[in-house]
Amino acid sequence: MLLALIYGGVRLQMQRDLQRRVQARLSEAAVLVEEARALEDKVEVDAGEALAAFDSIPSSPKRGRFWTTVSARRAIDGLLKQAGQKLENAIILDPGSAEASARLAAVLYEQRGVRAVAPPSRRSA
Repeated sequence: MLLALIYGGVRLQMQRDLQRRVQARLSEAAVLVEEARALEDKVEVDAGEALAAFDSIPSSPKRGRFWTTVSARRAIDGLLKQAGQKLENAIILDPGSAEASARLAAVLYEQRGVRAVAPPSRRSA
């Protein structure tokens, strides 16, 4: 009987530790996604103006904003990749976590949207 209680207590402690680790990964990923979304909102405000300046005025000081926009889009993509890695790690820790799976699907979808508007990388894949 005592052995069963000890085993149950150890098992419960392991489950709680696993849940804490999964929740930590979910929280870290949420912070990264929010940073990416905030940066995306800021970039969207400047993107149209920067592209128009780039195309219409060869020596415009606003032309530099285009490159700032390009850099910001790459930063957004990087943040979403990091969030995806955190969520994948949470799924590895707890393959049955529906919350981690749903969040990973959302991040992958959002990352796809960022990549669709980001300029292609100069490196070949």
